[in-house]
Amino acid sequence: MRVERTLYVERIWSIQEMAVFVSMARELDNPITLEYRSGTANGKGLLGIVSLMMKVTTGETIRLVVSGSGASDAMAALLKQLPLGIVADPKNQNCVSHTL
Repeated sequence: MRVERTLYVERIWSIQEMAVFVSMARELDNPITLEYRSGTANGKGLLGIVSLMMKVTTGETIRLVVSGSGASDAMAALLKQLPLGIVADPKNQNCVSHTL
């Protein structure tokens, strides 16, 4: 199974917030990726996340992808704990929201 969510970048995460995301992703058994344009980063690797997020600007979208069995539950767990600054894309009905 593969679950995808498009997320709107309200502000870029700090390095500490990226590390929190990686830590959460590593607690899950599922493969997790972040996608931006043609780039993809392993959600469990800090270097890849940092490299990807350096290309993203405020107001753009990224895609969070969780694969494997139990992907829906893993996605829900990640979305509940996302660092602030990534919110639902107002143009995409399949987005989820994480706001202040």
